[in-house]
Amino acid sequence: AYIECVYKLTQSEPLAQLLESLDEQRVALDPQYKQHVAYTLLVEVLSYQFASPVRWIETQDTIIEDLAVEWVVEVGPGNVLANMFSRTLDSSRYASLKLKERLTVLCSASDMDSLTFTEVPASQNSDSEAANTAETAPLPPNSPEAKPAPEVQPAIQASAQAAPIEVPDAPTPSLEIIRALAAYKLKLGLEAVADTAAIKDLVGGKSTLQNELVGDLQKEFGGDMPDKPEELPLRELAQGLSPASNALGKVTTTLVSRMLASKMPGGFTKSAICQHLHATYGLGSLRQHALLLVALAMEPSARLDSEASAKSWLDTVAQKYAHVAGISFASAPPSPSGDQRTVAPRAVAVINSEAFERAQKAQQQLATRTMHALATYLGTSIDQPLAISSADSASADLDVWLGEYGQAFCDGIRPAFAPLKMRRYDSFWNWARQDLI
Repeated sequence: AYIECVYKLTQSEPLAQLLESLDEQRVALDPQYKQHVAYTLLVEVLSYQFASPVRWIETQDTIIEDLAVEWVVEVGPGNVLANMFSRTLDSSRYASLKLKERLTVLCSASDMDSLTFTEVPASQNSDSEAANTAETAPLPPNSPEAKPAPEVQPAIQASAQAAPIEVPDAPTPSLEIIRALAAYKLKLGLEAVADTAAIKDLVGGKSTLQNELVGDLQKEFGGDMPDKPEELPLRELAQGLSPASNALGKVTTTLVSRMLASKMPGGFTKSAICQHLHATYGLGSLRQHALLLVALAMEPSARLDSEASAKSWLDTVAQKYAHVAGISFASAPPSPSGDQRTVAPRAVAVINSEAFERAQKAQQQLATRTMHALATYLGTSIDQPLAISSADSASADLDVWLGEYGQAFCDGIRPAFAPLKMRRYDSFWNWARQDLI
């Protein structure tokens, strides 16, 4: 029915051909056919929309003359439509009607205070106070509600657990940012990037990688770099650079976002990570950024499959960061309650990298066995011979290429055109309509 309505509006020839051969049962059963129908419909609807006038003047006339509208609100990042509508109200056509006394034009991007209630009306306050008074009024002694409820021994609550002691927040030193970038670019651990070494020594004579790392440092810190920064020891280089005050720089922000998007499980976002670090270790926003820099050098080899695995990995990173930053994590026992009981500080579960890799390997083996069992049940074979030698050779060639020219150069020469993205929009029906008009 919807396709017929679109066809009556657009008179599109592709939609006419689609309606002649449309099989509704096949649409429900065949995903590829359903995708074909949706694709054809979407292309024709978009073509009609692109070729049709906006009719903004008619829309304004309908709102002003035909509808009893009191508020006009533009929802979006800008206020273009709201400003255009306000200018229309001030135009000579509507100026005599004094519409601004009846119509209020607002925009969510700049008038959010006017669109939301910041105070509770007095009537609601009086109702809530009356309800609270009724709830706290004393009950008759003989009423069943007045009888004391049986005492239940409370279970262990989350509040009884020890809260972490807040670690004083501090910005990340420039030296640690340089070490983290060098470790990420060179695929080394932080311990392998000594502060007495120079960039020229770390890259091992690869000029392209050296220039790429120096360029990233310029983008990260901004301003002027000292002369020949690749020849200065990292500690001396860091003395002339100042990091961003409250956040990571451009390069580290991009690298951290890319790592979290590609290696964290779905739904475990950066905000969830920061909440976990604050609730578990008492880290502020600046130290959370510093910990994520350390995580760049400890990036997992594959996407973590669950939130529990991601938190275990973060616990390992937190211990590494504590060693690098020279801090320690501790928990404070909660205040004693009426029975003067105290709770021992909560221990943080930490695993080493070897145990984590063994757990990942066991999960991969289980997934492989499950895949073979399903293939046997379906009567198919997944043990097809693969050209492993050619794949290994291509991977080795790619590693040599990336090591010599860097990822930025490879991204720059990557073809931007893809034949599968090509779309042909035929608007012959619209030109015929324009000729008739």
